[in-house]
Amino acid sequence: MKRKIITILSAIILITSAYYTGYQRGSHSNSSEAEPIPVTSLYSKWVVSEKPPLPVILIDGQDIRVYRGTYSWSQLSGNGGSINAVSVDAASAPPMMKSTVVAAGSKIENHAPPRVKEFNMSNITEGFEGDLNSYSAPASKGVYTYRIHCEWFLDQGHADYFFSIQVK
Repeated sequence: MKRKIITILSAIILITSAYYTGYQRGSHSNSSEAEPIPVTSLYSKWVVSEKPPLPVILIDGQDIRVYRGTYSWSQLSGNGGSINAVSVDAASAPPMMKSTVVAAGSKIENHAPPRVKEFNMSNITEGFEGDLNSYSAPASKGVYTYRIHCEWFLDQGHADYFFSIQVK
């Protein structure tokens, strides 16, 4: 019986001292700074940019203005010390978007931003009856708004972009 009590007390003392040592180490560390993240092959493949890079849209060789909408983006800060993550909710297409005048049926050429794993472009104007697979401006006169959705590899982020054309 005496031996059992001594064994239990010894175990309690060992567990308590191990817990106290861990607590002391944790309370003396600088908890306001994140542990440095090793720049591994995973993070070294991220795009170095404060915001998601813009895609390039050309219509008959003319550069079309692209507007950034909602996005979520991560980047390494400083010398790879920590990750900064930003989310911006822009709900829909920018209200002050300017349309670029283009000819009916003009070829729409798109160039995705670097290291994108997903790139989708769609005409979001109601009543559009064209072929989005051909990537050409509609044949009917009017103003058309396009949405581009991009996602990056390695969970760096995703973004929506918009541009507007006026077919004359």
